[in-house]
Amino acid sequence: MGSVASHCVSIASASRVREGILVALGRHFSGDQDVSSQSARSWLTTCFERYDENSAGFVSSDAMLNVVAELSLFRIQDWSADEVSTFCSFFFRGEDVERNFDYRLFLDYLFFPVSQHAPRIKLKKQ
Repeated sequence: MGSVASHCVSIASASRVREGILVALGRHFSGDQDVSSQSARSWLTTCFERYDENSAGFVSSDAMLNVVAELSLFRIQDWSADEVSTFCSFFFRGEDVERNFDYRLFLDYLFFPVSQHAPRIKLKKQ
């Protein structure tokens, strides 16, 4: 059971990571005229698709780290290998840990966190 606890990441930690990535994306887009006409989501999607050989929506964890590092999104060098691995594990799918980072799910988490709580939202009829 001790190993299970070592692989847990708090919601607060995951939220800080998300906020850090979004802030860094904002900085990147405000300083780069070449990407100003493109949305952050489509730009990141394009970056991940370069590593997605089968267009399946999955890349290796190394590819995910390359995207984050090459884009200077946030200070990933301050993370320990365990922290990176634990955060990435939220988005792992399937058995093959080398090629199963679900970047589409990651992008949904990054840009649409409210959609995870959609059943709780009640819309009023007009």
